[in-house]
Amino acid sequence: MAAGANGRDPWWAMGEPLDRSPVLARGTGEQAPLVVRDEELDLEGAQDPALEVEGPGIIRAVNRHAERLLGRVRGELIGTAVESVLACEDLRVLATPVRGVCFVPAGAVHAINARGDRLVTAMTVCANGGDRRVLLLRAFGPERSSLDEDDLAEIVHDLRGPLSAIALEAHLLGECAGRGETVARIERNTSYMDRLVSDILDLCAADAGRLSLDLDQAELGEVVMRVVQRLSTVDGARVQVDRPATAVSFYDERRIERVLANLVDNALKYSPPRSPVTVRVRTAASRATVSVIDAGPGLAPADAAAVFGKYRRAPTAQGRTGSGLGLYVCRRIIEQHGGTLRVHSEVGAGSRFEFDLPRDAPSWQAREPWPDPARNRRVLIVDDDPVQADSLAVILTDDGFDTEVAHTAAEALLRARARRPHVLVADARLRGTSGIELLFRLHDELGPIPSIVLTGLPCHDAGVTAACRTLGASYLAKPVDLAQLRALLTPRT
Repeated sequence: MAAGANGRDPWWAMGEPLDRSPVLARGTGEQAPLVVRDEELDLEGAQDPALEVEGPGIIRAVNRHAERLLGRVRGELIGTAVESVLACEDLRVLATPVRGVCFVPAGAVHAINARGDRLVTAMTVCANGGDRRVLLLRAFGPERSSLDEDDLAEIVHDLRGPLSAIALEAHLLGECAGRGETVARIERNTSYMDRLVSDILDLCAADAGRLSLDLDQAELGEVVMRVVQRLSTVDGARVQVDRPATAVSFYDERRIERVLANLVDNALKYSPPRSPVTVRVRTAASRATVSVIDAGPGLAPADAAAVFGKYRRAPTAQGRTGSGLGLYVCRRIIEQHGGTLRVHSEVGAGSRFEFDLPRDAPSWQAREPWPDPARNRRVLIVDDDPVQADSLAVILTDDGFDTEVAHTAAEALLRARARRPHVLVADARLRGTSGIELLFRLHDELGPIPSIVLTGLPCHDAGVTAACRTLGASYLAKPVDLAQLRALLTPRT
């Protein structure tokens, strides 16, 4: 064992009780060392952020709560010095405690997240055999005292799970029994619920200044047609589409589709039952403009000026369902694209909501998801929800794909080693090892595998961002949009 600069053992091996900060557990460690020893220690069982470190403070394992707290994924944390994420007044509090367990009060240590924020943290250090120890963290302060964006992302992820299952089962029901109006209503209401959930998450991200976009080149007219095709037969017959042969722009396709769905839904809702609604797409040299025009009651100037405010609803909305968030979130999404969302309206003469988007490519180009587009037929689906995984497998098998299903990361590893997939579709959240960690592990073992992160988490989640940035994975939100998934799985020529 190497000695420190002062000739004594290094701080991580000292095991010296401090005079002040640590507090030893009474009735346990004072009489005999309390050792948390388990060769297969599962940190996911801890309810708080947990890190396992060894030797000179090298991180060997983390749980998902620690990933959330620190804003980093396991692949970024494991192998790094614990001092890079924990700032301590005295480094000896990170050493293996002499009596097995040691409590470090809040203020003596700060957790440092990916943004550089220092979070006041209390810590419990437990010996885990040899020079290993487990650090259990409890962060305090505004970041953890109320529902924050990360908490909301977890709630949204949990909500999207059953929504995705309903959507997939409805699709299968429609395939077996015919696409009747009952199935269509289930699909429309599932889509509406997903839009509300996404609006809430984007609202939180926008207000925190963290609304990030997944920009790529796409055809605006096709997005318009997808929105119209999801409408009921009656509503779809009311919508008239006026678009040029081509209107290619760079934008976040998923979010612009939500903006359009929101505007069309409002136009249908607030105008007479049989009146037409027009969706018009126009292009210029550098910008594309989309307008949604209705024959509704219109807005007074004061109401038109306030209609994009948070929780603001026009007088004509009284008695109709709505949260007052839809147009506010739409405006923030369009502004994030560098465009504007505006309304032209007159009482008794209807309204025209329109937005514009830049057509020029951003400074970076989206990465092609498949390095070898001729080979993407064998698909491994990894999801710990059997209903979602098995339903998706049935649908893709009917599409002609060679599908396999794994419900755990361990099962996925065995299947991938035995029969390398051409495409991996994995949920970001799995019990035990996360789907993101699985992607990194498979990349290390088998080399690059084109991957799709299918999840209810937002695209700016730390793990999702790391997988997309480092591995070139594609992001697809739950409930799964089968058209988008099929587009990702189709070879590009």
